Amino acid sequence: MNNIKNPKLLLLIDAFGALVTTILLFFVVRNYHHFFGIDPSKITTLAIIAFLICCYSMVCNFVNKKFWKPLLFILASFNLLYCLFTVVTLYSSTFLTIYGILYFFVEIVIISVLALFEIKTARRLHSSNK
Repeated sequence: MNNIKNPKLLLLIDAFGALVTTILLFFVVRNYHHFFGIDPSKITTLAIIAFLICCYSMVCNFVNKKFWKPLLFILASFNLLYCLFTVVTLYSSTFLTIYGILYFFVEIVIISVLALFEIKTARRLHSSNK
């Protein structure tokens, strides 16, 4: 992913990842909430946020033609805020299992890395516009 120079591709990767997260949360984690140890309403909230991030990425990808830098910074911020909200949600879950911790740890790592690529790409776009 170090060679991603096309912001449009980065938005598509983000949208796909957010869609996968939404599907996993809503249809797998929520249905097996006892296995993961997290309340179904909290899982639904996280799934809705992931879906909104997916929608934002798709709209930016298909509507925008040239103002990539601010959109990538906003998207990276949304992703990092989602990670923060996930940590707060997990911290307030009293019955969290090791499987829940592992699932959300991996999710947070992947999303954080993607957000860093978005920031890096936005900065590269900024420096190339000078």
